[in-house]
Amino acid sequence: MKKPSLKATGVKSWYATRRQKKQKKEELERSLEPPRLKIFTFVITLIAMACSMSFLPLFTQPVPLLLAFLVAFVTFKRPRLGMPIGGAIIGLGLLYHLSNLYFISFLGDMVVRVAMIVIWMALFVGLPLASPRYRSALAIDLGILAVIALLFPQIALSGLSSTSVFYPFFQKGI
Repeated sequence: MKKPSLKATGVKSWYATRRQKKQKKEELERSLEPPRLKIFTFVITLIAMACSMSFLPLFTQPVPLLLAFLVAFVTFKRPRLGMPIGGAIIGLGLLYHLSNLYFISFLGDMVVRVAMIVIWMALFVGLPLASPRYRSALAIDLGILAVIALLFPQIALSGLSSTSVFYPFFQKGI
């Protein structure tokens, strides 16, 4: 006669198995992405983060480039983790510059100021957190580059020539 197993059933075991399945599914999806897309995402993330961290600096010059490389590397390994980190740094830099322009103090009551800061950081951290794929990270990076081109038109022309190097990737389809 066989003894009944005392398997733990309940919310904790259900959640653990659900989380494991989700992690395996994400790993499988990431492994199915082409290697060229991963490298392309790394390069574009490095360019976008370096430009944005340099134009909205929180730190002196060599540090934004090192942070941009680290964010690009983490995004290369795990896009869901890397993009919110970069978004948080960019968001803090933007809030710092808005406070230097006294924009936040013009908003009025303290509740409105805090709500604006929370919404800003939710946009810069929350949206990238919801996108676990390389294509999503690439779309966010291209959005960052578009905003930089809009705010700094003198950079747009030099950036256009550097991104033309990646034209063969688009011809073959990443």
